[in-house]
Amino acid sequence: MGCRFCATGTMGLQAHLSAGEIAEQLLHAREFCPPDAPLRNVVFMGMGEPLDNYEHVLGALQVMSSQNAFALTLRNITVSTVGVPGMIQKLGHDCPEVNLAVSLHAPTQELRKRIVPSAGAFPIGDLMQEIDEYAERTNRKVMLEYILIDGVNAHVSVAHDLGQLCTGRRVSVNLIPYNRTEIGEAQGYRTPTEATCRLFQSTVLEYLDHEGKKVYTTLRRSSAKGRSVDGACGQLVLKKLPEAGAQESKAGVPDIEDLGGAPPAKPRQRGRVLRSRRPGEGLAGAPTVEALLPPGLQRHKWTFALAVGVGAVALLVKLLLGGAGG
Repeated sequence: MGCRFCATGTMGLQAHLSAGEIAEQLLHAREFCPPDAPLRNVVFMGMGEPLDNYEHVLGALQVMSSQNAFALTLRNITVSTVGVPGMIQKLGHDCPEVNLAVSLHAPTQELRKRIVPSAGAFPIGDLMQEIDEYAERTNRKVMLEYILIDGVNAHVSVAHDLGQLCTGRRVSVNLIPYNRTEIGEAQGYRTPTEATCRLFQSTVLEYLDHEGKKVYTTLRRSSAKGRSVDGACGQLVLKKLPEAGAQESKAGVPDIEDLGGAPPAKPRQRGRVLRSRRPGEGLAGAPTVEALLPPGLQRHKWTFALAVGVGAVALLVKLLLGGAGG
């Protein structure tokens, strides 16, 4: 989306993830969760625009909430977006149980365009109308994400503008002090002081939401540990992009799209899932899914299969609708 403060955006668009690749991240993350603290919450946030990859995001949400896969509650899943015209309304229709977060970062159109250039295609008045319609349909608050940048959008007068924008609406505000990045430094951006952040928060709290209560406003700080490894909000970026054709991680964990494929010497069998004739071997010597999965992940083979299937169906539907439209 080209946000002026965000290092992640400097990578440009590399590719859209399939529903299976999104689900794969959950599968690996779940392996690190202790038994007494299972994975419960998921956020589509940080890299890319989910609503620009709508079919696969929707497919991944179906996998995550399926009782045959992750069995997560959709109310514990949040989709974050800068705002794509018409798509917030569509998400509210197709998946009303999911939470919505909108990267706002400014209460006026001109200021927002300075910070988020892509906002020029979606006037803030139209964006707020879609947010209102989503909140009305789902009966859920929409979280407004707001990066505080000293001297840009963190002044008390801007806080009043934000409070007025939130007045009477079913929204909450999450304030995030700017974390230093090279692209932000080039813009002259600075992290506001603690006093500036507190004053901004208290000013927004003077305004009332749809229930006549103070607009719920939080102040979130990235940890010192996260900032020290450039892993805090806005700092996540690959220093060196992987070479083309690289398909396996350093840990040797295969990608989901490679599961069930044949050895490189027999590319014609790639992508086939074959019935095993001997433990760990399929027809013509092709490895089965169980053989390719690491031991700790073998019990999740059907989760992989479901994720890949949903992704394939989403792609097929997209192709068919595209053909019909032509």
